Amino acid sequence: AACVAGAGRRLKALGRAAAMARRSAGERGPPPWRMRVPVGLYNVGNTCYMGSVVQCLLHCPPLQDFFLGAVGHDHSCCGRARGAPDGDGAAGTTGGGPDGAPHAPTSADPLPPDVCVACEMDKLYLETFGSSVGMSDVLGALSSLADPNQPGDGDGDGPVFCAHKMGLPLVPSSLLSAVWTCPTMAHLAGYKQHDAHEFLQAFLDTLGRDIRKFGTNMKKIRKRAMQFKKKEDSEKESRDVIKDIFEGKLRSVLVCRACGTRRTMSESFLNISLSVLPEKNAAGDKGDAQTNAASSGDVMPNQVNSSSDVKDGVDPVTGNPRRRLSVTSCLNRFTSPELLADKVHCASCRQKTPTSKQMTISKMPRILVLHLKRFDLTGTPAKKITDFVSFPAAGLDMGRYLPHWREANRTASPLPADAARPPPPEHPRVPYDLLGSVDHRGGMSSGHYTANLRVGGRWYACNDAFVDRADEASVLDGDGGKRTAYLLFYGRRA
Repeated sequence: AACVAGAGRRLKALGRAAAMARRSAGERGPPPWRMRVPVGLYNVGNTCYMGSVVQCLLHCPPLQDFFLGAVGHDHSCCGRARGAPDGDGAAGTTGGGPDGAPHAPTSADPLPPDVCVACEMDKLYLETFGSSVGMSDVLGALSSLADPNQPGDGDGDGPVFCAHKMGLPLVPSSLLSAVWTCPTMAHLAGYKQHDAHEFLQAFLDTLGRDIRKFGTNMKKIRKRAMQFKKKEDSEKESRDVIKDIFEGKLRSVLVCRACGTRRTMSESFLNISLSVLPEKNAAGDKGDAQTNAASSGDVMPNQVNSSSDVKDGVDPVTGNPRRRLSVTSCLNRFTSPELLADKVHCASCRQKTPTSKQMTISKMPRILVLHLKRFDLTGTPAKKITDFVSFPAAGLDMGRYLPHWREANRTASPLPADAARPPPPEHPRVPYDLLGSVDHRGGMSSGHYTANLRVGGRWYACNDAFVDRADEASVLDGDGGKRTAYLLFYGRRA
């Protein structure tokens, strides 16, 4: 009951301060808990890989709805449920080593305390929201409002609106410290350079786990207090928000080339990694998919010409000729059938036979994250692929990659060359619009990550603590090729 009352006071205080900020700016429109503008995050020592990804997550509308709109993971309630000493923990942007930065754990450090990455994300959401609308000391003010001994309905003191404090950058040291001390993310501890995609995968897994753990703890507390009224309440507490938002499903089909027997499997994903290698060098990475499909008698419905090795000038960083690719051609390659290098045992033929494999997307996520595999570790030496990859700001149609419209059909009697083929059935449109992107500048040994965000219909470029307005063209072309797109965050259009 105390958590529910505290959450209600928190929402009322946030809405009141946000309304004041919007009235001051003469704005109307989105729900009060939506961010007005991005806020910079200081780089505390080779942490741009984290800051750029976190920026995209902070401005993901479904996550904003969960953390700010629904108060789905109140850090003060979670702290009490976990039995944390103060029920709240350190402020989201303070503490740690010199200059507010945490120190990397060593073997001499004691065992890490009970950390919750979801709690630190909740605090960072609050502080980012507070800075974006000009709230003063948002965590301190909300902590007093969440106090179960606080009288009244929360209409007293709360976060104070200060126009001159709008947009002040934050130091995400508390979140960084939680990441470093979390066992599932210990490989990212320290001030070495890390991969943004690796961080994204580990962070979403850990964030989802901590949110589920909070739901389980709340169920136990409610059971002990005999406060369950409906079965749906317990199920709602245990919902996996990260899966609800980011999870999709891939359908994998293995086809025996001798008898045509098909075997299907399904696997979940939180993001899709797309090869950007030249097709002639991408064997085993779905590079020869179109050639394999054509030579084996497969008919590809809704086939789009994916020839992508078109020279497009000179790379501004290396001076080498570069190819012009597109996200659509990369998706076409990813979902095309490929002939496996090794034969696979077929239950019908009772022996190993040549086998093809094809991936399609059977369930589309609400937020689609595409990872462009720019770092090629297969060669000697390893290298970064700097080829330009174009992607749309709106209307990325993923409907063509659904199984019914994408899976190849093996024809028993191919049509004559001069025979007219029936037109393929029209696929349903499943449009996605770009919400943000993570770019990389540099090479294999050193580099820098930045983020681009669309907030309120406007584009912003986030470079650590610095946030500037950006035009859509510079986001899509990487500022003339100086930056290469690495992660793309697309939202499914309602």
